[in-house]
Amino acid sequence: PRVPTPGEAFVDIMLARRQLKVAFDSKRGLRVAFSPSVSVIVKLVEGSPPAWIKLIPKAEPVLKVQFFARELDTAVRRVRDVANQNKGIVRLQFEGEIGTVSARADGREVSAKISLLSVDGAPNHLALNVGYLTEYLSGKDSIITMAWTGGEAPASFQTPKSPRVLIMPMTAQWDKPLPGTQPEPEAQPEPEAATTPPEQTAPVTPEGNASKPEKQPGKKKKG
Repeated sequence: PRVPTPGEAFVDIMLARRQLKVAFDSKRGLRVAFSPSVSVIVKLVEGSPPAWIKLIPKAEPVLKVQFFARELDTAVRRVRDVANQNKGIVRLQFEGEIGTVSARADGREVSAKISLLSVDGAPNHLALNVGYLTEYLSGKDSIITMAWTGGEAPASFQTPKSPRVLIMPMTAQWDKPLPGTQPEPEAQPEPEAATTPPEQTAPVTPEGNASKPEKQPGKKKKG
């Protein structure tokens, strides 16, 4: 703007729904007028735009799960406070007909259960950001199909009446127990003491029966 305006007012003007005037100037670029006092010049930058289409997984999913959106939304909100204390990590584990939603932080763990309509594939666990997950689930009341091709690929969420949404997974340690909850080591059997043969002792001869050395016959002296 020609006359500086407060930052908040500037943002309000740009985000307000109104008719825009667009003009192209070969020297200055694309001019977008939001109001008589606010306009933006857009210039072309050399390069290639991000290949967003490559983010969409094309391989066969290694994990595919179906569940009710409302149940997952309720479970995620229950663990949200703890998840926000640990980088926003929410853990999803799927086993049979039951799914477990949990979060860990500072030696504390909270979890909630949900019903699964189907689960197919392995690994049967995935970690996602609580903020992205809450935002996606908000207002949904239908069956969600979640598919994941594994590794660092995003997990896809789709309902029968909404487009597919991708959420990048987060790194979480699944096999490490919480601090203070280390399982006690199993008692190991003590090694058997090595058996040594008893010392061989010579038989004791009673004193009364002690054998005396035999005298050797000698010659008599002549007087």
